[in-house]
Amino acid sequence: MTPTASAARDWLQDLVRGLVPEPDGVTVQAADVNGSVELTIHAPPHLRGRIIGRSGKTISLVRGLAFVFAQTAHISRIVVNVYEPERSPSSHVTAASAVR
Repeated sequence: MTPTASAARDWLQDLVRGLVPEPDGVTVQAADVNGSVELTIHAPPHLRGRIIGRSGKTISLVRGLAFVFAQTAHISRIVVNVYEPERSPSSHVTAASAVR
């Protein structure tokens, strides 16, 4: 993992942990994929609802902030996912990307 991906992971993890009552239950994995950074949020079901929000409003705002982070960190593309193991892989909550 590149230092940029690691910094993005740490930033997102701090942000998301601030949204939930049990911050230790949230982890973020980062991967470099073809020049972009892919971040996956892992949380138990009772915390995922707080992260996603009603009608996905909270996660949309998180993705918007990730876009701004990507621009300031000179990341060409950033993707934020919320991992939901109960759903099929094709129906994971997936995300916006930031492109400079």
